[in-house]
Amino acid sequence: LRLFPAVAITGPRQCGKSMRPSSSASASLRWRQEFLKSLVERDLPMLGTRVSRVAMERFLSMCSHLQSQILNADKLGSSLDLSGPAVPARLEFLQEALFVRILPAWNGKLKKRLVKAPKLYIRDTGLVHAMLGIASPNELLAHPAFGSRWEALCVETLVATMPGARIVLPEFRRRRTRRGP
Repeated sequence: LRLFPAVAITGPRQCGKSMRPSSSASASLRWRQEFLKSLVERDLPMLGTRVSRVAMERFLSMCSHLQSQILNADKLGSSLDLSGPAVPARLEFLQEALFVRILPAWNGKLKKRLVKAPKLYIRDTGLVHAMLGIASPNELLAHPAFGSRWEALCVETLVATMPGARIVLPEFRRRRTRRGP
């Protein structure tokens, strides 16, 4: 993190535009929050979502709090008063919009999987920090979920470093064997 503090706070490229270093952490936070606002108000509806702005903001906020955690769609839906198929439909839309990544459980044999549920990642860590109001590296280091934010950044960095390779994402997951972890 000390080598790349700007990447951990502002995230990598956003929609093909590289982030120019802002004059301050608060200016960077404002820029990312405005970007999120335009994404929810303009870009996502242009891609075909029929969800209201407020509902999508709430959904993205909940997803940002679940960053790098095992996805429980029923729990997420009940916390937002959504019906059963609404959560998977929204997650699928956001995945097709390249906003989230769903990392499936690792083992191909269903009975041998330790974790049978996928993990949820918002692909741009800078936007996650903006949704959580984290403006500076010190705030990030003091945040209780720093590890999960770091995990998401590592997964996206690994995927980005091999753009031409066929990456099978479940291989990034850790699994336990008879000999131990």
